[in-house]
Amino acid sequence: MLHTAPAEPRPTDVLIAGAGPVGLALALDLGLRGIPTLVLDGDPIQATERRNRRANAINTRAMEYMRRLGVSPDIHRKAALARRAVRDVAFVTSLTGHELTRFVDAFESSPEPPPPGLSPEEYLRIDQDEIMAILRQHAAACASVRILERTRLSAFREETDGIHATTDTGLTLHARWLVGADGGASTVRRLSGIAFSGDGGRAQNLNITCRAAEVDAVNRHADAAIFWLVNPRADGFCGSDGQTFRLTLMDVTPDQEAAVRADPQPWIEAACGAPVSAEVLSIDGWTAHHLVASSYRRGRVFLAGDAAHLHPPTGGLGMNTGLGDASNLGWKLAAVAQGWGGEALLDSYSDERRPHGATVVAQANLQYDRRPAAFHKLGLEDAGPAADAVRAATAAEIRAAKMTEFFSRGLVLGQTYRSSVIVDAGEPVINRDIVTYVPTAQPGARLPHAMLGQVSVYDLLSPERCTLLAVGGAGRRAAAATAVAAAAAAVPLHLGEC
Repeated sequence: MLHTAPAEPRPTDVLIAGAGPVGLALALDLGLRGIPTLVLDGDPIQATERRNRRANAINTRAMEYMRRLGVSPDIHRKAALARRAVRDVAFVTSLTGHELTRFVDAFESSPEPPPPGLSPEEYLRIDQDEIMAILRQHAAACASVRILERTRLSAFREETDGIHATTDTGLTLHARWLVGADGGASTVRRLSGIAFSGDGGRAQNLNITCRAAEVDAVNRHADAAIFWLVNPRADGFCGSDGQTFRLTLMDVTPDQEAAVRADPQPWIEAACGAPVSAEVLSIDGWTAHHLVASSYRRGRVFLAGDAAHLHPPTGGLGMNTGLGDASNLGWKLAAVAQGWGGEALLDSYSDERRPHGATVVAQANLQYDRRPAAFHKLGLEDAGPAADAVRAATAAEIRAAKMTEFFSRGLVLGQTYRSSVIVDAGEPVINRDIVTYVPTAQPGARLPHAMLGQVSVYDLLSPERCTLLAVGGAGRRAAAATAVAAAAAAVPLHLGEC
């Protein structure tokens, strides 16, 4: 339900600061479970500005979460409306220059074809704002979810009975728990006293957004999701969705930033490798960070998304990692709110998600440091056999250095949790590689996918209850006994028969 600011909102179980995709996904997860949830949407940024600096793809694991929440069909329909099927990443000297190498079907994939039926979902190119709109519609339809527009958290204190918060609109709110999904400059993180560790403000970067038609007309390469520019005159990457073209310049100095803002045309033409008359829509700056919160929990306060981990967009891991945070935290808060989960369950959120967040931050920064212009060599753009040899050697160097950025199935699907609530049999974790993923039923690992006739095993998972999969006659008999024990402990259990 969407609201402006009521005079005095009633108490709620979960107060979420931030109505980006992470906050909205968490609200929907809680709403499907009937948990009273209040979301504060204080984002003043207009959609045209947001487009310039937010995610434009959702990966397979995040889509598996969206499938459980019931929003996958809407995301697929929206993604199918635009020119988004191509997932290649090409390394070029310019849009009219030489193509050095191409990672075909990049992002979370693998150099080898995927095993049949690895997942019922797939990586999709779709703007974050479109995902937010879908999640917002579904969350607002939940009877237990309220979204307060034009309202931002300004202060809070934790008491024995819960969180007492105030907003910039003068509201006084009370909740059992507070979740900061309010971005990298999180008010919740700052007021909670949870510190970031790592290297903040590593580098400044610029996005130049233009009308696409002029640039698309000169591009001589086959379509790609992203073109990395091995070009010292335009160190960064670019891409077009057919409507807008975005050029990202990486690690710019203050003098360079001032020059670009004064006249971006030389950098646009360097990226294109030809004169163009591009209509610039906006120039937007962003900062590369290497930061992870020291904990994702302090008392009744939790952090998720960019409030908990900040890193460059290399690898397309940001929003997707935040959606994983929401999926992990949602059922745990619901379990305690419903009375069948204990306090250790809430502790496990930070224990499970923070190590993965730290891995993601390190990986994104590793690849940020491998900027495309660093691969440039004299003679790269010349003609003749000697230049051909330089380009071949450069292509091999790029493929070796950037493999883990564009082929990261192990990182995306292979995360395996260890915490106070995960039973560890003492065997080593199977999935530790960035590239390679091995389906496994190890405790704490992703549920391996299987098709049961025409039905995905993921479609047997309940959006509001724990699911126990019963395989065969013996499995069904054991599941029946487990269901009796679950009922006695008031654990909401759904039996999925395979």
